[in-house]
Amino acid sequence: MERTIDAVASELNDINTQIKYLSTCKSQLESELISLVGVKEEGACNAMSGAFKVTTTGKLSRSFLPDVSYADVEKAVGTDAARDLVKHEMKIKVSALRNLDDSQQMALSHLIVTKPAKTAVKLETTTDE
Repeated sequence: MERTIDAVASELNDINTQIKYLSTCKSQLESELISLVGVKEEGACNAMSGAFKVTTTGKLSRSFLPDVSYADVEKAVGTDAARDLVKHEMKIKVSALRNLDDSQQMALSHLIVTKPAKTAVKLETTTDE
């Protein structure tokens, strides 16, 4: 017997609610463990109990100030160090890709790999339960 959209969507909605609740619980428990074990600004702290080894790892994220250019970094540390220091991530702006004319798209096509991404599912309730 095939299930209805309402039945499957309702089950998925219930699971999503449980996931949100469990995510909150997980965050609270992780905070409690961090309080018990401690944390370094950067690096790992370990604690052993009878049944568990718990490791907390502190991490700092680093980014350039919004107005800093690559030229500013090169000037500060030199070209070779700047090349090693700065990540250049090539990402495609899909909206700009769609705006290219056919000849531009053809010229670019051998430089792009296209593969399917995960299909998104969005649930919205339409009635009050």
